[in-house]
Amino acid sequence: MGRWRALRFTLGAVAALLLLAAAGARAGSPTGTPGPPTRGGRVKSGTGFFVSAEGLLLTSGHVVAGCSGVTVWPSGASALKARAIATDRQLDIALLKVEGRREGGVASRYAEHPVPGEPVMMVGFGIVPTDPREAIFTRGTLAGRGTLAGGDKVLYLRAHMHPGDSGAPVIDRSGAVLGMVIGELPDKAGTGVAIASSEVRRFLSWNGVAAAAEAHAPAAAPAAITALVQCNPAPR
Repeated sequence: MGRWRALRFTLGAVAALLLLAAAGARAGSPTGTPGPPTRGGRVKSGTGFFVSAEGLLLTSGHVVAGCSGVTVWPSGASALKARAIATDRQLDIALLKVEGRREGGVASRYAEHPVPGEPVMMVGFGIVPTDPREAIFTRGTLAGRGTLAGGDKVLYLRAHMHPGDSGAPVIDRSGAVLGMVIGELPDKAGTGVAIASSEVRRFLSWNGVAAAAEAHAPAAAPAAITALVQCNPAPR
């Protein structure tokens, strides 16, 4: 991407931190355990969050780029097949259709005017080597807001980001979604980058998905709207 470093398990050479985190994401059994080994020895994973009751899920575009298929593990549920139905490479965002999801929470509130210094939380998957399906809650603060060269709005987060956080929702104290994690600044340790919720909602609108913005709508529990996303690598 050039502007930030993606937070993900890679299929090729990566920083030592990512290799250590990915080392346990193997596995596999016919029952749908995450993390079957690839020919490259690693599985590309990230996080996503549901934006509609029809099984539509958002994640980072780089998490599902080049995949022959995608598998999603909603919190507390079995593996489900998914496919990308819309992407925006500039925003590094992808909309997936998850087959067979008939219950569970969705992001019901978005906030577009966060204040620097306010506390935030991210929910990520693919982080615990022994169980990639375990949700990890990372707390931090909003370091600031910015605009990229193309005019896209982003948030800067002061937090200890993890491989696998890409695609995670950034949530404020009220439970509203402030944005979606896409990576971290390569020259500033502990500074994550997220697409602002205004860009998320615009992307959803372009693709015919209504995103709620009511200030007083009840917010779903963060773990209930999120899922582990794994790429099925294309054959070589």
